[in-house]
Amino acid sequence: MSRIASKASRTYPWYLKLLFHLQKKKYGALLEPMLLWGRTPRVFVGFLVMQKALNRKR
Repeated sequence: MSRIASKASRTYPWYLKLLFHLQKKKYGALLEPMLLWGRTPRVFVGFLVMQKALNRKR
């Protein structure tokens, strides 16, 4: 449990809801760090793009 409260799931943008659905499918539950990153959608998407670029094989 973190000190920062996550928002209600209906308040997130549609593209984050899609990511949440994929996470539930893969892990069986929605992980709290993703909910907290989702509080600032632009920063979260930028972080995901950066991680994808850094994790490439080439």
